[in-house]
Amino acid sequence: MSGILVLTHGDLAKVLLETAERILGESDPAVVPMCLDWDQGSAAATEGLKKAIKKLQDKHGSVLVLTDLFGGTPTNLAMTF
Repeated sequence: MSGILVLTHGDLAKVLLETAERILGESDPAVVPMCLDWDQGSAAATEGLKKAIKKLQDKHGSVLVLTDLFGGTPTNLAMTF
């Protein structure tokens, strides 16, 4: 299975996965949230995203990145990878 990175503004990724876990039970460790702080600079966000993708790629071989808003910062950063 591919690793899945849920990349969003604020705490949305974490909350989405917590909600899914409450409904479906324990979450799959291949699904990881990454929350971009509202005040985080793009260089720091890019570096964090690079590390998260690398970690999932090393463990699962491939990574699917899901973002919250087309055209938003998370999507724009993810598209560079």
